[in-house]
Amino acid sequence: MRPAAADQWRSVAEHHSKTEESVIFPGHAVVGAYLRAFRRDRKLRLTDAARTIGASAARVCRMELGTSESKPDAVHALLKSYGLYCPRCLKTINELLAPPAARDRFVDTQPGCHTRLRACEQDANRLRYFSSYLIPPAFRTHSYTTALRASDALSAHLPWSTHHSAELATEVVGPDTPTRRYGTHLWLPTTGLTTREATLILDASVLRRTVVPPGVLAEQLRALRDAAHRGRLTLRVLPLTAGASGYPGALTEITRRSTRLYVQPAARCFHYSASGSTATSAEWCFTNSENEALSAEGSLAAIEEAAIQLAQLAERDAAASWFS
Repeated sequence: MRPAAADQWRSVAEHHSKTEESVIFPGHAVVGAYLRAFRRDRKLRLTDAARTIGASAARVCRMELGTSESKPDAVHALLKSYGLYCPRCLKTINELLAPPAARDRFVDTQPGCHTRLRACEQDANRLRYFSSYLIPPAFRTHSYTTALRASDALSAHLPWSTHHSAELATEVVGPDTPTRRYGTHLWLPTTGLTTREATLILDASVLRRTVVPPGVLAEQLRALRDAAHRGRLTLRVLPLTAGASGYPGALTEITRRSTRLYVQPAARCFHYSASGSTATSAEWCFTNSENEALSAEGSLAAIEEAAIQLAQLAERDAAASWFS
């Protein structure tokens, strides 16, 4: 996005955060992040988008923030002006804009659910991740992602394992490239997270999970270590001795302006919650996990130790393969 366009959005967003009540419609907030990702990808200003629907720039900003209810016709007009012509995507958008998505809990489905989640992550002020299975997509190296797609052991480490391996890889890893089946679409990268405040809590079992080759996992862990050293990421490792302190699977907390959403992956969809018992349980998971996790220094030491051991295992495997 051009600097002037970014400044325009920021100034309008700050104005509304100060002058309006913090009324958030969670489903609309997800759609809003999606709209903003499209607009930024097309290098358009708020005023450019506003002309498309005959509204003010402030109105478009509120739609992107999720602080006002977005009308399906206006959202469709914006998405089509950005180049989205996928009827199934537009149908899914309608479901996100309708109750109960406008309130506290909703489900986002394919096509487009991975990209909408990425849009929320890219536009977040704060992110917290917990995983007891795999490295979350936002932090994966290219080698790790590629190895996951080819992994025969993927289904053995997931809470759902009834799908075809190719479908399972798409659900867990995310779509690879645009397909004609879903039409014109926006595909955000699964790496390069720009959020300033990000915390990743990993169950210790993830450091040695044999879903990918040991050399690939060693490279992945060192990439996480380097990101932590650069100050872009806070790493915490939940030791096995902590017992059931974490969450059985993967969980993401997205704080975007005054919106806080908890996201759980499932087969072909993501479950979102903003309040209620599900959100309370998710918040407890993060609080308890951080309390039970190793310190930041201890976590980095555990990751380095695991990376060294995995690299040694990869060397032994390579040597055994060479002599066999």
